[in-house]
Amino acid sequence: MWFSLNHGPLGFGFDIPVTPRTVGGALVGGVVTAAAAPVILGVAGFTGAGITAGSLGAFMMSALAPTAVGGLVATLQSVGAAGLGYGGYLVAGIAGAVVTGGTVGAICENSNSKRN
Repeated sequence: MWFSLNHGPLGFGFDIPVTPRTVGGALVGGVVTAAAAPVILGVAGFTGAGITAGSLGAFMMSALAPTAVGGLVATLQSVGAAGLGYGGYLVAGIAGAVVTGGTVGAICENSNSKRN
C-alpha cells in the first residue's frame, strides 16, 4: 500500500510506502515531538517566569522588537508560560508523525530500491 503525494500544486511529489516501519516511525515521531516541544521551548528561554536573560528567546525578542501581539515571540512566550494545550499537542504530534513517517518511508524505499 502506498500513500501518494504526487498531485501537489507545484507538480512534484513522492510516494510513501505504508508499512509497519513507516507507521511505527510515525507513531514514535508524533509522541516524541509532542513530548519534546515544551522542553525545547524551555531550553530556548520561553519559561513560565518569562523570557530567560541571555537565551535564544531574549535574542529573538531584541531582534524582532517591537514584538507584535500574536507574533512569533509572543506566541512562543505564551506557550512557554501556559503550555501547548490540547490543540498544540495535536499539531505538534501530527507534524512529528508526518515528518518521521515520511522519513522512515523514504529510507525504507531507498533501501529496497538499492537491493533490487
